Amino acid sequence: MPVTDGDECGSVRPVDTAIGSDRPVVVAARLVLLGSIAAVVMVGLYAAMVRTSTGQRLDDVVFEGRKATFLGARRAVALVLTATVPAVLVGWMTIVVAAVRRRRTVDGLITLAGVVATVVVARALKAELPRPGLFVPAFAGDANSFPSGHTAAVTATLLGGLAVCRPDVRGTAAVAAAAVVAAYSVAMLYSGWHRPADIAAGVVLATAVMAPTIAARVLFAPDPLIEEAAGPRPAVLLGSTIALDGWSRFWVVVALAVGSAASTLALRRPVSDLTQSLVAHLVAASLSAAGAGALVFVFAAALGPRRPTGLKGSETGTR
Repeated sequence: MPVTDGDECGSVRPVDTAIGSDRPVVVAARLVLLGSIAAVVMVGLYAAMVRTSTGQRLDDVVFEGRKATFLGARRAVALVLTATVPAVLVGWMTIVVAAVRRRRTVDGLITLAGVVATVVVARALKAELPRPGLFVPAFAGDANSFPSGHTAAVTATLLGGLAVCRPDVRGTAAVAAAAVVAAYSVAMLYSGWHRPADIAAGVVLATAVMAPTIAARVLFAPDPLIEEAAGPRPAVLLGSTIALDGWSRFWVVVALAVGSAASTLALRRPVSDLTQSLVAHLVAASLSAAGAGALVFVFAAALGPRRPTGLKGSETGTR
């Protein structure tokens, strides 16, 4: 017998206790819209930051600004980043295993296909997009590095993880994913592996590919995740029922930006020349962290509600 709830007139109506109760077509439409916006932003980044002398100069100033921090710390971060490929491969296996355990094998395979497609597209764009030499850079050189394939791979893997995880743990997963993408973006900038525009493009590209991929999965995969009911579980992870509202997500993003700025200041060198702008690097690090974290939250929100609607009346169906 379905759970019911009394309304204002004393009648009885069913209560939706499912997590992600939005219709699949609505969720798919949100994801397609998000992917379309991300694609437009991707084109805008390339046009503004790669195809103009002002954009290239700004990229170079920020890129050189990392030298205002300690070299040893930068090298340590770069060493950690060498673990990106094995970490991403572990993430891919985790996506498949999580989907199989939840009897969503098709969902997992479609999601993994989107992640792999992101990597392929990133490599193709980097190889084919021209980077005109519009000004003489201080160090970075004229070779095209747009977009960052490493950043795209990490972001796509984490977005895929959000898409296949249980809806009742997605709130916590989104916070963790936002923190990792933000930290990775700042680390890529700090280590000198990529220009800031490359890193931003990597995050945006992952969203542009993954959003329509998950939209297709929601529409066409059997027994879509978005309609899964979430009954009570005897044991859940600490904080697994987090469902952040708009202001909470905003403050998480602010915390990511402040944390990246604080870490940059903590690692500054006492003396640097005029070509090594700590301020430019600090601002770019903060914006990278905030932007990456915010985009993860937008993606998670597009997937649908993250907690059950709950009972609006008592279990007996009366107020």
